[in-house]
Amino acid sequence: MSTILIKNVQLIDGTGGSAIKADVLVKKDKISVVANSINYKAKEIIDAMGAYLAPGFIDINNVADRTFDIFNNSYCGNLLKQGVTSIIGGHNGFSLAPLIYGSLEAIRPWADIRKINVDWHSLREFFKTFKRRKIGVNFGTFLGHTTVRYDIIHDAHKMIFRDLTQNELAILNLMMNKNLNPPAGGAFGISIGLDHPFVSETSYFEIKKMAEITAKAGGILSYNLKDNKEGIVDSVKKAVFLAKETGVKMLINNFRPSEEAQKLIEENSGSADISFCDRDFICSENLPKFLESIGNENPMPVEEAIKKITFAPASKLKLNKRGLVREGYFADLVLFRLNGKLKIQEVILNGKRVVKDGEFQNIIAGEVLIKC
Repeated sequence: MSTILIKNVQLIDGTGGSAIKADVLVKKDKISVVANSINYKAKEIIDAMGAYLAPGFIDINNVADRTFDIFNNSYCGNLLKQGVTSIIGGHNGFSLAPLIYGSLEAIRPWADIRKINVDWHSLREFFKTFKRRKIGVNFGTFLGHTTVRYDIIHDAHKMIFRDLTQNELAILNLMMNKNLNPPAGGAFGISIGLDHPFVSETSYFEIKKMAEITAKAGGILSYNLKDNKEGIVDSVKKAVFLAKETGVKMLINNFRPSEEAQKLIEENSGSADISFCDRDFICSENLPKFLESIGNENPMPVEEAIKKITFAPASKLKLNKRGLVREGYFADLVLFRLNGKLKIQEVILNGKRVVKDGEFQNIIAGEVLIKC
């Protein structure tokens, strides 16, 4: 049995509480013991010498799936060297599953789809491909509304918008329902990208149905505003109305700071559950900058900063036993120092030491993530 004992750490457990002195014992893929002092003859012993130990970082909005970077071990190695152990894809309306006809035409602008042999339709069938292909980081996904809509409309490549027929709407609803829930499902919700020309004129009826399906499944609606510039206030008003009417939990991905739009969300926070990247959550586009700021110009305490990229997203997504350093939780751990800036020393992923002395060890240990 693989065992790793990490001694003499300043433990930041992910809750936002103050760091404490501790030892942590990992057995197989789980955290076995967290205590002030542990005496155990482990196969590997890491003397942290006072370095910080935190849960693995979670990137709640990553595009590595639609660019196929998720299949690239060097890309995953670069993520791990930043302390990122889990990524969530399928945003902006685009995902790699589900597929009706086995076509990935919708993501052609970002990837060479000839490089992938598509042999799946449902989300679970797609996840099974990782048993043979393997994955470098933990990966979960939303269901892309645009991807499925594109698949339904056979001449979608012409990029001419049209409303779906009643039968087509029935197929869309069936696909989303099926792949959100067991046994074919496991997605964290549905993503809608109204800033894409192919779906920007989608009817409120269709969008509302996606929100209702998501809410019923206990998921999150990943939502891109139609206009995040001059028309952002109007777009946010529509998002707030949708969240209120359906009760869906919403994550706005392309939100750009606007005092009026932000105030609108805050004023309706009691009746509309809306979060957005850049404030509640840290996403790919600003994650490197955020990590660089920890312990440097960031006025936020390091414990609170770590919470924003560990427990906060894990709690929002309902990840099973991840996002905290607790006994019985999966051993996704990051050992780092703060010398003016955050410096990653070690990363453990599902109990495997994938980064050692800051270098990726070419160990592939990622797992599929599903909503619990």
